[in-house]
Amino acid sequence: MLEFMPCVQIAPVLNQIQAHIFFQRLEFLELLQQKGIVVQAWSPFIAGKKSVFENELLQKIARKHQKSVAAVILRFLTQLGMSVIPKASSLEHLRENLEIFDFVLDSKAPKTT
Repeated sequence: MLEFMPCVQIAPVLNQIQAHIFFQRLEFLELLQQKGIVVQAWSPFIAGKKSVFENELLQKIARKHQKSVAAVILRFLTQLGMSVIPKASSLEHLRENLEIFDFVLDSKAPKTT
């Protein structure tokens, strides 16, 4: 995956890749982190596809933390160690995207009804 590294004089410090809640790229993330390269997830909301904002589990997690689904997604990726560049189509969405540093996601899944 990083075959080019021996050929460069200056190693990259950031790699912007497609990564999101349904495509986490954990093996690649770990490899890049071991090399000291920051992973930046572009399109962390999957461009709204796969009904990401209507996902039942993500909605339950968001309710548990009193946050938006967007905030949960961004927090999840940042807790993995990724930098994120979300799109915000309104001031309200921008605020939601910034409210990710006052809570921590745990590994305990919310109970289903």
